[in-house]
Amino acid sequence: MYQEATVSSKILLSHDRFSDSERRIADFILSDDEQVSSLMASEIAQKCNTSNTTVSRFVHTLGYESFAQLRLALSREEVSRQAPREGAGRISLEDVATSMRCILEEKVLEIQDTVANLDPKEVEAAARLIQASGTVLLVGVGTSLSVAQMAAVKLTHVGVRAVSPPSSDAATVLTQLLSDADCIVFVSNSGESRRLNTIMDEAIDSAIPTVVITGDDKASLAQRADHVLAVTSRDRMLAGDFSFSYMSINLVLEMLVLLLFHDSVDAEEYLRMFNKSFALDKQPEEGRN
Repeated sequence: MYQEATVSSKILLSHDRFSDSERRIADFILSDDEQVSSLMASEIAQKCNTSNTTVSRFVHTLGYESFAQLRLALSREEVSRQAPREGAGRISLEDVATSMRCILEEKVLEIQDTVANLDPKEVEAAARLIQASGTVLLVGVGTSLSVAQMAAVKLTHVGVRAVSPPSSDAATVLTQLLSDADCIVFVSNSGESRRLNTIMDEAIDSAIPTVVITGDDKASLAQRADHVLAVTSRDRMLAGDFSFSYMSINLVLEMLVLLLFHDSVDAEEYLRMFNKSFALDKQPEEGRN
């Protein structure tokens, strides 16, 4: 059984949907959660220049019944830590060793929080949908596109007929050729994209099943999907508003690949055929030193 998601992961998952006053509370907790575990709700409100009502609304948004319950969760997390957190402010070329420890700590927490937030039944449903589909279309825009394309390659290795076009226009055209016997997997950190929503429109019109892998389970794409796999990103803890990592999304995609690999009786044969096809390409050229 997985542990409950941490307070910080719940905050990060909802951060972009908070009001300005709620975001001040969120940033205060993220910057010093150890101090928060010893404060009263009124003290939080004062330090964040907001009201007790806003603090209460913020607490309920995270799924806690009261501020006392949130504070208890923070205290338990503080006790469970084996060492104090380094903090993103310690990332510097002047101290690479400390920076590496800080980054590692946040990335480990990111993976743990993502797994804690995932619903195993939803993961299974997504995997079985991909397994049963005639064609699996993986789509993304911007930096998400390369992630979708790499996932398509990995899925073909285990016998899934997966494709990922080089542009959203090509993906839209291909969507029009699919049916309810196929499926579309959307890869999007934000879960908000006009081009991806256009593809979603086509999918809904054609009754094509959809899976959305995103960092925001309340985003427009997620709200319209058949299956949602929400991930946690801790980029904000390391670089503020700079969203740079797809590690959690890659983790979920690799989970799906591995589940399908171990459930397929033909997966090893597909891999053998793939390796045979590219065997010559991996051999050193004659005469090269």
